[in-house]
Amino acid sequence: MIGHFETPTVPVVAESAIDEVNTSIISINEAIKSKS
Repeated sequence: MIGHFETPTVPVVAESAIDEVNTSIISINEAIKSKS
């Protein structure tokens, strides 16, 4: 049961991590745009 439950969580964790990175990149890009 635990093994069956863990398998789908890996892509979800990766997806949320990617979302966080994308949000950070967007924030950095906005900051660069506003400076120049």
